[in-house]
Amino acid sequence: MSSTQVIHSPLVGRPWGLPALKFNAPRSLAPPVLASWVQSTYGTHRVGIHFISIMMTLVPTSETRLLNEGLIPLYQGFIAVEKALKKIAQEHNIPLNQCSPIHPDYRIESQIDSKTLESVLTGQPAQAMADLMEKAVSGTRDGKYHWSSLVACLCIPSESFITQTAIANSSGTSQPHSLFTNTLASESQQNACKVTIEELARLKNGAPETGWREDEAASLVEEHFRIAEELASCGNLCEE
Repeated sequence: MSSTQVIHSPLVGRPWGLPALKFNAPRSLAPPVLASWVQSTYGTHRVGIHFISIMMTLVPTSETRLLNEGLIPLYQGFIAVEKALKKIAQEHNIPLNQCSPIHPDYRIESQIDSKTLESVLTGQPAQAMADLMEKAVSGTRDGKYHWSSLVACLCIPSESFITQTAIANSSGTSQPHSLFTNTLASESQQNACKVTIEELARLKNGAPETGWREDEAASLVEEHFRIAEELASCGNLCEE
């Protein structure tokens, strides 16, 4: 799969020329390299889970399939990934910055002060990603963005990342951290992503009655992908 691949998303009226995202473990398993990767990935993932919990509180309760079959299983899967990262850190004696534990109820997790979690972030790209999520959440709360644009911003890149990880696992080209990759690309995660994308496509196809805003959603998703490219230097996400 080349870096020039165009992803034909069912969510937009034109193809988005966005790079596929995939899991990128460090090429070397030397302790300093592995530690850098684990710390960077853990921090970004932990803060991302928190913002996804806030996103879920902003989705109307009438969106039962999106919540019950898509976002809630996705959230639970992300918690499992966080546990896998902690286990890798423990096995290799890698210190992680401590923060409040993730609550299994997304509504309670969403009430945590977002700023108190920033100590787990490693590097400017990770901070930029957190800033984007904060901007998208704040904009949704203030009425600047439609709630479906927030879901698109946080879930379309996640779906791409999980899908590419699953492909790498099935082809035998996945990097050594099977505990992480297998948890991330589990069947439940892939099913949750499928439902989420289908529901976003339904909202897009029903616009303007559903409130879907084409350019707004595309802009937020593209910004997320751009920052994800920068995270490649941390061994987190990369172009394929």
